[in-house]
Amino acid sequence: MQFFYILISIIGLYKWKFDSVEKKELPISTYPIRHHIFLFLLGSIASYLLIASSSYVPFINLPVLDAITTVILVIGTLLLIQRKLYSWIYLVVGDLIYIYIYGTLELWLLTAVMVLYSILGTYGYVNWKKLFLQQTPDISA
Repeated sequence: MQFFYILISIIGLYKWKFDSVEKKELPISTYPIRHHIFLFLLGSIASYLLIASSSYVPFINLPVLDAITTVILVIGTLLLIQRKLYSWIYLVVGDLIYIYIYGTLELWLLTAVMVLYSILGTYGYVNWKKLFLQQTPDISA
């Protein structure tokens, strides 16, 4: 998984800086609710497949939660490289579930890391929300 995150980080940096039509920084944007419903359905299918396949891996302690969390974090990361505002919510939800998983397994250092990620993700969402509102014209005027 770590190789995935390294690769996706490089792709994300490129997309943010150079992948727009005007070669300007990619703006923060959102998707309509129907897109999130589609992601939920797709994520459910992917989670089911991971759960089914993880039953053959003996060292996974909480396979259902681990599979769901993995899918949530992958979706959040893919949205993040597109600078989608709600990517932060996916990432924070995944981190909160990992806090439970690691706490249950008494892996306190990893629990602390996930708490930190949750705090940083919340900050990321609040910061991006401000930037998004600044870049979005007020259509009510």
